[in-house]
Amino acid sequence: MKKLITLFFVLAAFATIQAQNIPLVNGDCTTDAALTGISPFIIPGFTITQTASQLDLTTSGISGGKLRIKGAANSAKQGDVLVVTQMVDITSFSPTGVYTFQSTVTSTSGTVGTVNVNVKAYDMNRVLIPSANVFVGGTVTKLNSILINGTAVSHGASVTLQANSAGGNNAAYLTFELQVGKFIVNDLYLDDFTLTCGSTAATTTVTPLTGGILTCEAGTGPSAESTFTVEGAGLGAGIVVAPGTNLEVSTTSGSGFVANPGTITLPQVGGAVALTTIYTRLKAGITTAGVLGKGSVSVNITNPTAGKKTVVYTGSVTGIAASIPASDTLRFVSGTGPTLVQRIKLTAYKSTSDIVVTAGSNIELGDTLFSTVSQAITTLRNDTGTIVGTYIYARLKAGLPVGTYNDASTKLVITSAGYTNREQQFVGVVSEPNAVSTINSSNFKCIAANRSINVIGVEAGKQIEIFNNLGQKVKSVTATDNNNIALPTKGIYFIKVDAFVQKVVLK
Repeated sequence: MKKLITLFFVLAAFATIQAQNIPLVNGDCTTDAALTGISPFIIPGFTITQTASQLDLTTSGISGGKLRIKGAANSAKQGDVLVVTQMVDITSFSPTGVYTFQSTVTSTSGTVGTVNVNVKAYDMNRVLIPSANVFVGGTVTKLNSILINGTAVSHGASVTLQANSAGGNNAAYLTFELQVGKFIVNDLYLDDFTLTCGSTAATTTVTPLTGGILTCEAGTGPSAESTFTVEGAGLGAGIVVAPGTNLEVSTTSGSGFVANPGTITLPQVGGAVALTTIYTRLKAGITTAGVLGKGSVSVNITNPTAGKKTVVYTGSVTGIAASIPASDTLRFVSGTGPTLVQRIKLTAYKSTSDIVVTAGSNIELGDTLFSTVSQAITTLRNDTGTIVGTYIYARLKAGLPVGTYNDASTKLVITSAGYTNREQQFVGVVSEPNAVSTINSSNFKCIAANRSINVIGVEAGKQIEIFNNLGQKVKSVTATDNNNIALPTKGIYFIKVDAFVQKVVLK
């Protein structure tokens, strides 16, 4: 049976590890032992904690030099703890060392679920210490690789003890639990349990820290890829790679990209993260042309013990871009209009000609106050090739019949020679004034004062609906004994209860 895990020799290629083996009783399962009695079932070095209904007691236990876990007919269920090591004395080892536990697991049939490893720490009195006080990164639950029929798979977890936190230097014992990651419907064989303590300082190496140049045309993308590498040693948790708001990252060229606020975690094995290439690119569809802020094109690489490193790229978006408001619907009630304006920010970078905005026949373009109105073309001169931010305003023109307009008549086309056209399709809605068509007499009264309307004479429980002069509902409340309703602005309002409507002017 193995006494050392070859993994530590592999890690030596990345960092010098002064590993010390910590004896585990019956770590190689050389002594046969039957599983009898009542749960928990104790075998030298380990405790079996599953209930009898979830294990086949006649065949579970140590035999043939391996610890056999035999699921009963109803199987061990997800999240159950199968095996717990007895408490391992670590008082003679580093109080801030990297402790790495490993075992091998073999499945007897098919592809089944995984095995998790939980680590717990205890003080000299064998009292459990909260994980947040003793382990860097908190509780360890490590999800390992899928088990394959007949193939021994290494399962393990590494933890780093806290240097200066409550309980961190008082950890005297550790236990390790093997937990079912998914349902077990077959036999598992466990063997070669090892524990080592390494004194390697936690480090991450990122190369280079100055990223390449990333560029694409506005509204297109993503950009071409740039790369950097990450590796780590002496770690008690994985390395997290977090892209800036204009970036996306992947560990595979051409696929698997994750954009902000998503992240990628590079798992550690035995305290190390192998040399990994990170592919970075500008995400598609950036709506502002120009040189991008450093924070938006940076990648943060963090680890709880090794700290943070940042790769900063140079990013730019060429061509023309239009930042459209979140709402693309322009609406008014028949007989009113035009609509409120939508403000559109235009930007350009490395442009060689004017930006021309062409509006559909039902859209009006103008300045903030619409002192001049155009339904055809607005031209913005561009002498330097860069427009940091120029605003135009669009609205649905008045006088349109009731209907929905979602065609060329409500579209904007933004052009600049040499670059892809940008288009924005607005939806124009002209609705019947059904909420304000008739002013009815009724038993309720409305008193307007101090930016609020007091509605009197409405039966409790009925709905009071309030519309502005465009026919848009601005508030709906359930009537009570006191219906003093605050409104955001002064103006004309219509109060509707059942089929009755009253007009109120809030001054």
